[in-house]
Amino acid sequence: MASAVFEVCERYVTGQAALDPVWGTMRGVAGAAGVSTDYGPEGISARADLARATLAELDAVSPDRAGGARSGRDEAAARFLRGRLLAELAAVEIGEPLRAVRAPFGLLATVRDSIDLMPKDGADDWAAVAARMAAIPWMLASWRDALALGLDRGLPAARQQAVEAALQADRYADCHTHT
Repeated sequence: MASAVFEVCERYVTGQAALDPVWGTMRGVAGAAGVSTDYGPEGISARADLARATLAELDAVSPDRAGGARSGRDEAAARFLRGRLLAELAAVEIGEPLRAVRAPFGLLATVRDSIDLMPKDGADDWAAVAARMAAIPWMLASWRDALALGLDRGLPAARQQAVEAALQADRYADCHTHT
């Protein structure tokens, strides 16, 4: 049986993969082949809410005790997850997701790579791949919504990153129109 800390960790990973199937695919979360991720303001908010709820859960559980001492595994897992969640929330607090343009290893590459990493063992797997590919315009539109809100709030992405990401998008689009 998993400790209370590891159960919180598992719920977080499952919840995060449900809110961000691309994230789940990129991390090898079994069953994370959902269709699309909302990269817009609502999706950002939903993931931040999950982080806050998970922090509250971590605060409510005491790491399992082994012989009266804290389990080192529980301590390490709780400390690691808490650090990651606090960093994610700090980034949201300063508006970082509203200017998240990075190349070559940013959102465009992540979405593209997530398709490569999806299972392709049968008709159901290929249907999930097709659904993810069909959802790309919506995912990019939600990202555009977040970037537009960032611009409205005076949080532009770095120009050089934006230019390189645009060139990267052109290369991806050109590659897929000739295959």
